[in-house]
Parts: sequence; structure tokens; C-alpha cells
Amino acid sequence: ERVIRAVRAGARGFILKDIEPLELRAALRSVLTSGYYHTDLVHHTMLNSSMRTEEEKTRAKLLARLTENEVRFLELICDDRELTYEQVAEEMGVHRRTVDGYREHICNKLKVRS
Repeated sequence: ERVIRAVRAGARGFILKDIEPLELRAALRSVLTSGYYHTDLVHHTMLNSSMRTEEEKTRAKLLARLTENEVRFLELICDDRELTYEQVAEEMGVHRRTVDGYREHICNKLKVRS
């Protein structure tokens, strides 16, 4: 987390406290010549963070397409109680066919088949 914050704040390099003297010299040279230096660990951390951020953005965009009732439907079918569609309809106060419509709309909006 600190690594990501430092890079976002404009850090050109990030080294660990236990860096070897030769690696420190290489890091300084790298910053002077290329403008940045990151260890493999830092690079990996940054990649994972950006991927996670992109996944979160994608998930948020997909969920934003759903209506409040469609989200509620998803919450109920994913519930630990393992409700049937009949029970979901009863819980939501709608007809069973309405629940089928929620499922169909969700599949269409999220471009999934089942």
C-alpha cells in the first residue's frame, strides 16, 4: 500500500531498507538515466494494484447497469439460505415471472448466458 501511494505521489524509485550497496548504485544510475527505478517486487505490486483497480472499475460499471431490484435479486439468490426462485419472488413481493425477467435482464446486461 505504501509503495502504491509513493508512486502515485510521484516517487521516481522505491528501494527497500536492506538494499545492497551495489544495487543502490544501480538504482541511482537508473533514476539518473531513465528517470525511475523499481525492484521486481515493487513492479509486481504496482501491476497487481492496477489490475485490481481495473477489475474493481469493471465490476462497478457492470453493477451500475443493474436496477435496484436486479441487485436485490442477485443478493437473494446468492444468499446462504439457497432460496428457490419462488422464495425469492415471495421475499421481493413480486410474481415468479418477474423474477425470471430480472434474471434474463441481468444476463443480457452483463452479457452472460447463465
